[in-house]
Amino acid sequence: MRFKKAIALCSTAALAIPMVTSCGKKSTTTVDENGNTVYTYAFNMYTQDDNEYPTAEDTVFNNFIKDKFGIKFIYDRIPRTDWETKTNTYFATGDAPDITIGGKEMNYKSWASEGYLAPIDYKKLPNWCALWGDNLDKVVSLASSSDGNLYYLPTVRQEKVQMCWDYRKDVFDKLGLEFPKTTDEFIEVCKKIKEAYPDSIIISSNGQKKSSLTGFFQAFWIPELILQTHSCIDPKTGEFIPYAMTSDNAREMYKFVNQLYKEGLLDKEILSIEKDNFYTRLAQNNAFITYNYVYNNETFNNKTNVNGNSGAEWTWAKNMITAYPEKGTIYKKDPSYSNWGPAFSAELGEDEEFDDEESAEYYEKIMKALLPADMREKLVKEVKKLSKMPFGSAEGGVIRNYIETCLEIPFGKETKDRIDIDQARKILDEDHDGLEEVKARIIEYLAALKLNPELKNQVLCLVGPPGTGKTSVASSIARAMNRRFVRISLGG
Repeated sequence: MRFKKAIALCSTAALAIPMVTSCGKKSTTTVDENGNTVYTYAFNMYTQDDNEYPTAEDTVFNNFIKDKFGIKFIYDRIPRTDWETKTNTYFATGDAPDITIGGKEMNYKSWASEGYLAPIDYKKLPNWCALWGDNLDKVVSLASSSDGNLYYLPTVRQEKVQMCWDYRKDVFDKLGLEFPKTTDEFIEVCKKIKEAYPDSIIISSNGQKKSSLTGFFQAFWIPELILQTHSCIDPKTGEFIPYAMTSDNAREMYKFVNQLYKEGLLDKEILSIEKDNFYTRLAQNNAFITYNYVYNNETFNNKTNVNGNSGAEWTWAKNMITAYPEKGTIYKKDPSYSNWGPAFSAELGEDEEFDDEESAEYYEKIMKALLPADMREKLVKEVKKLSKMPFGSAEGGVIRNYIETCLEIPFGKETKDRIDIDQARKILDEDHDGLEEVKARIIEYLAALKLNPELKNQVLCLVGPPGTGKTSVASSIARAMNRRFVRISLGG
């Protein structure tokens, strides 16, 4: 399943690249052994923390994409806990990946607003559009940014519900238990497991932190994302609840969770436990129920059946528990589309034409300046980024200041040194009375430089309290050598 999903994502990205890059640059190009041109792109991917990707799979991916589209991907797989931070750093430092897949729509929209991502003309992708049928307009509307553009390609969701109660079916079968449907039944089932395994933790979490309580929220008719949204609408009555965590339902949930805690059924570290510690619990038969993703059961089985253990069978419950059986159960139904789709760096579709006068003026100055190649490339990237930012953006001000500062540096401009010992001594004496040791050291330096013009990395350091003449001596040295003098205060 993972392989097919990866192939689908890579294919979607490969199909969209020519459309995104049609007006701008392509990445590194090579020619293969058959004389075919192959375009190489950096591919940043969010992964589950403990997933391993054999080299053989990468080879199959690349062969498939290369044969089909003439494209090669260089993968940068980043664990989910680091993906957002690392990708932010890549964009901020100008090392943006050509393609990124991270599954977080809010990140895509934020990066789009900062000008890091290229807008996608999805209408040029008929096969992608066909995936959605009559829902296309709705999906595009929900996934688009505030400017109306689509900056990543949503994919069809494979699971309608991602999170559920996971439990040790082998233990339940051994004790003749069914997964409970109500909160009262839940406590009774946990107590029976505790009787059979008195030294074990019954309910734990694999590093979900606050989300570890999500199953309990929904049991008391509180939406899953309440810790982010705070307010909600009662799904039964339609009543608006301004702060759900102070509602009567929430109070009943607190009592329920406290009861689990007092009975010794709930992991005391459920809100702080890290994933590795949870896996240690599994290996020690020290957890039997958790609220998690439907696709994690295989991982849980692998982490439990170690150290001579065998037969553990984690599975997902086919029902949600509820505190109000007369009202039924609620769960978070995910949207029909998944955020797990590709977004493309704005640099892929960039060219050197600018609609706004400011960016065009900066670009012209950069092209005229005698800049080193790497500096020119960096500044052009910054101008392109600036051209896509909304006016008044805080980062836009930082970029303007950076560009203007770099353009003020006199790259390629230099004066011809004048090494005349007599003239230098005369100028130093004219400008300063005394300071004989200082002036002698300067003359010594100039004499060495005259004897060996190739002398490099020689630095004169003038040390002393304020007002003792350090700056004026430096100015005299510049005048003696016919160099332009610039004073830069570093603020101590």
